[in-house]
Amino acid sequence: MNCRASVGDIREYTFMSPDEHNVVGTVSPANSPSHLDSRRPINSRNASNSPNPLRRWALWLAFSAAAALLFFANKYLDDLTRQRPGTLFIRLVEEATGVYAAVVLLPLVIVLARRFRLDRWPGATTVAIHILGVAVFSVAHTSLNWALRSLLFSVFGHGRYDYGLMPTRYFMEAFTDVVIYGLTVSFVYFFDRYKQSRDQEVLTAHLETRLAEARLQTLAMQLQPHFLFNTLNMISEMVYESPEAADRTIARLSEMLRLTLRDNGSQLVPLARELEVLQLYIEIMKGRFQERLAIDVDVEPGAREALVPSLMLQPIVENSIRHAVDPLTGRVKIKISCTIERECLVLRVEDDGPGLAGSHLVSASGGIGLPNTIKRLEQLYGAAQRISMEASPGGGLLVTIQLPYKPPVSEPSSSTHDPSDDKDTYPDSRRRASGAPQDQEVSGTRA
Repeated sequence: MNCRASVGDIREYTFMSPDEHNVVGTVSPANSPSHLDSRRPINSRNASNSPNPLRRWALWLAFSAAAALLFFANKYLDDLTRQRPGTLFIRLVEEATGVYAAVVLLPLVIVLARRFRLDRWPGATTVAIHILGVAVFSVAHTSLNWALRSLLFSVFGHGRYDYGLMPTRYFMEAFTDVVIYGLTVSFVYFFDRYKQSRDQEVLTAHLETRLAEARLQTLAMQLQPHFLFNTLNMISEMVYESPEAADRTIARLSEMLRLTLRDNGSQLVPLARELEVLQLYIEIMKGRFQERLAIDVDVEPGAREALVPSLMLQPIVENSIRHAVDPLTGRVKIKISCTIERECLVLRVEDDGPGLAGSHLVSASGGIGLPNTIKRLEQLYGAAQRISMEASPGGGLLVTIQLPYKPPVSEPSSSTHDPSDDKDTYPDSRRRASGAPQDQEVSGTRA
């Protein structure tokens, strides 16, 4: 699978609907679900993208000027064709005033069209109002044409403008004005429908993205109680058999929870952080299996900075430990490798258990950790990710996860990270987690 072709922009994650597999939005590491404020109201209008009123009027005037020039060219070329010279000024004034007089009146038509809508089933009052509106628009348009042309002819020394018999002129121009009025109202309704449809699409995309974020948060929240329950269950078995080992396991568990709480809500963390949490989990499991558990971790240097879903490896390793234990010796051997291949981050977890002949797939389908991880990968990456389970060449099961390689995004200098979170809040727990001797006062108290 070519990660470049699958994900497009290397700094974007594709949110997919797990049921329909439709793209509902993209989230970059800087604005991933952990950084989005769920309290922010959904607004389909972006203030930065709203048109500037001055720019809108400039475009409107430019369009009017283009229309006036087209009408002028048509009439003037017709005069030249009919061998009527000397009509340049007359045609220019007539077409320019006709267009710009309509431009002045059309905003009133737009307001009337939206106030009394004809695109729904109109009542008699609405129809009567628009009939009156057409009449007023036509009379005003014709009167404004006459006034502007008379003024311009007088200013430029062309004498009195002859507009013909005004009663007949009003009747004649009414047919053209009815067409202008009808086209304007139709365009207003077409534009409103288009804008409403576009806003609805944007709103739907926002809602689906919020839904995807909520699903991701729910899946992530399920992992912590699942792991905690399993670990506490193991500690309860160790308390009576080996109190000191149980004590060290509790200390390591507290350290692991401290790291996970530091990234609370973060969907994506550097692989180095994920491996740090995984190492604590391995130490916890070694407290139970002792020397019978052998785990080899091989990480390519450039892979440590890649962003991965938090608590992704732990459920897979837990699944291998649970099902790959040799029933005779109680030993289990797991190999974890992290490499970069063709702009993809490839994670492999290989064990020496019974492989596909065992109960990996059957048991995983009824658990929480592994199915949860698969769903999170589908939510975060859609078709850009791939997870496979196959027989290992040396026996056992090989789980391969292929993700788009995501380089870390530098955080802004105004980060809200509290340095106190990195302080050693529980020094005694840290000592016990690492197996170091405790100070005399604590040792005496525990004695």
